[in-house]
Amino acid sequence: TPPNSSAPITPPLPPTPPILNALSPSPLPPDATDPIFARAINTLDETCRARLLRPAAEYNAEIIRIACETKKQQTTDSAKYARDRARYRKLLVKRPLALATMMSTIDTEVANAAARIRSLSSRRKTIALGIRRRATEAINEYRQRRLVALRVDLEIRLTRKAEDSRALEARKLQQRQEGKPMFDASASFTLQERYQHQPPYVPGPLPTQIGPLCLSPTEAASMRAVQDTPVNNQTPRILYSDGSLLNSGTPEVSQAFGVVDLTQDNTLTVKGRTDGHASSAKAELMGLLTAVLSAPPEQDIV
Repeated sequence: TPPNSSAPITPPLPPTPPILNALSPSPLPPDATDPIFARAINTLDETCRARLLRPAAEYNAEIIRIACETKKQQTTDSAKYARDRARYRKLLVKRPLALATMMSTIDTEVANAAARIRSLSSRRKTIALGIRRRATEAINEYRQRRLVALRVDLEIRLTRKAEDSRALEARKLQQRQEGKPMFDASASFTLQERYQHQPPYVPGPLPTQIGPLCLSPTEAASMRAVQDTPVNNQTPRILYSDGSLLNSGTPEVSQAFGVVDLTQDNTLTVKGRTDGHASSAKAELMGLLTAVLSAPPEQDIV
């Protein structure tokens, strides 16, 4: 049976709207000078961009799916109408006028089917675009609400900061009027120079340098004794180190450190002192450094 030739031809549709990229939030406002406000704005923008990625990805996936289904339907219709043309050419081979009429009818049906497919595809794309637009508008509304809240917080913070500054200036003025001296950290915490500089050179035996350390001959010999011990990495060797600061803040200030190796038949010790800036942390670190330098190079230590 030939296709129905009385079906109306669907009028042409407007072009399909293009695929939109993810909408980016508006740029930062010009009053983003407060560090806290600027960080909050950056965090808000990153959050909005992350939220915009999902509707954009869903929209693009829907557009691709619609395009694939449209192409599949067009391929199916093309194959169907190609079979119809071949069949009617065979049946009406001896009736050219009827064949021409039938070919015209099939061409009309092809155009109508293509128009229906385009119309359906356009409607589905419009629906997908509307869903994405609503999601984008919701995110932008959320951003605007957060911006208002952040600006309110900024105004409150700046107001409090200004009030604190005025109160501080008022206290300073009151102290000046009452003749009270202002707090001066440099005058209150004077640097004791004589305890911070290297002591004067005292003649003695020439030091021995091991790595960054300059040691006396006795200290160097005790360190060499530990370095010359046999290596055994079945278990890491345990070296104990310590450092002490004595008589801090006095002319008799001293910093000493020591290392003990209890893994040998005879206990080996390395001890010494350090000069310069007085610090308990410095003495402890010198002990750790001495322990590392005292161990044999291939020995695992803890």
